[in-house]
Amino acid sequence: MPSPPAVPNVLVLAFGWTVSEDTNAQVKLHIAWSGSIPTSAALTSIASDMHGDMATLAEPLMNSDTLLESVTVTDMTSDTGASGDFVGPDAGTRSGTPLPAEACLIMNHRIARRYRGGKPRSYFPWGVAGDLADRQTWNAGFLDAVETGWATFLTNVAARPSYGGVVLGSFVNVGLYKGFTPVTNPLTGRTRDVPKYIGMPNVDTIVLSQPNPKVGSQRRRQLHSA
Repeated sequence: MPSPPAVPNVLVLAFGWTVSEDTNAQVKLHIAWSGSIPTSAALTSIASDMHGDMATLAEPLMNSDTLLESVTVTDMTSDTGASGDFVGPDAGTRSGTPLPAEACLIMNHRIARRYRGGKPRSYFPWGVAGDLADRQTWNAGFLDAVETGWATFLTNVAARPSYGGVVLGSFVNVGLYKGFTPVTNPLTGRTRDVPKYIGMPNVDTIVLSQPNPKVGSQRRRQLHSA
């Protein structure tokens, strides 16, 4: 499998979550940067602050059975870009009956460019049974709480100072793939399409983020017995 292409002046923020028994749930966001080349020390400081900002947003929106565990920040400018981590579990404070592990809040991100598949989104493990208007839809109060929390999150991130000369910019969407390469299993003879990296990644500024009123699903968060 070839290495992914470099994405100059972009950091990937990998937020690690525990959702009941699933200790490996992850949500990724991307943010532009300018200024000095990020060092591990700078990225560790960014990870710590991002963890605090995300915890402020997420804790009131998720049950105590869900925890924000960690943040890893990696510079995508090259395959040798620095990275930094922060680990410190923060449990949700929202009261109510937990939803099934695969249920999630979809945050839709809008970009100016139109292309097939150009609908970036994030799947957050938020909400409880009392936040449902029906089995497929969030109620208005919960959606308002998410929008208010997200606006505060963006304000807090924008207010962060320079990190050793690294200045954070806007959140962005990164497009790494275009088309597929058919790969045939030599044992079974079955062919599957593997996404193909593009030479020059597309980086688009996220101009608006809004919660989807429909309940999303991430079935990988629902563990199955062997």
